Amino acid sequence: MAQTIGVAGFTGKFARCVVKSLLQNLGVSVRGFCRDPSKLPTSVTASSRIHIIKGEFNDKDALQSFVAGTDVVICCYLGNAELMFEGQKLLIDACVARNVPRYIAGDFSVDITSIPYGALPPKDPCKDIMKYLESRDIQGTHILIGVFMETFWSEFMQIWDPSQKKLSYWGTGHEIWESTTYGTAADYTAAVAMDTTAVGIQQCKSTATFLS
Repeated sequence: MAQTIGVAGFTGKFARCVVKSLLQNLGVSVRGFCRDPSKLPTSVTASSRIHIIKGEFNDKDALQSFVAGTDVVICCYLGNAELMFEGQKLLIDACVARNVPRYIAGDFSVDITSIPYGALPPKDPCKDIMKYLESRDIQGTHILIGVFMETFWSEFMQIWDPSQKKLSYWGTGHEIWESTTYGTAADYTAAVAMDTTAVGIQQCKSTATFLS
């Protein structure tokens, strides 16, 4: 069955992984939304199965043009609270206005259902979006992957120190850490996007126990 899948935040690393996975299915075409299409390689912009819409996250006309005719929209935004909450609200509202049946929220990293407000402030907007979707006439889908493995081991997280070969941790050191690679998470997201029955919370993660 032919499907048109929208990907917002198209120039991001994870979005590009999702698009690569989606295009492995010949019946899928992709509509992308981003601020600066010039960042995209020619192999993407020249594809007959990809159509790019340029616009800011708060450009309501561009958003409606982007979502028009899509079967599902995947949000791959990554940014501050304004983008992750107000930006997603505008994207959801555009989907509702254009009768898009499903919306895959920009959750992904961290299980937002198991942490209270304020425990991890960057994820509070995602919790708010989960509630907002419940109030709108659209089916919301939330893909939870634990944490992106590449990010988890990066210098940004300050968990692994390669120079001293030391691992930092919280708690007892016996907790389970759940993580998923970009590639695996993207494959799972593409599969969920193509499955019209996949709504609500979708778990995708591997687990590992690190002992101190």
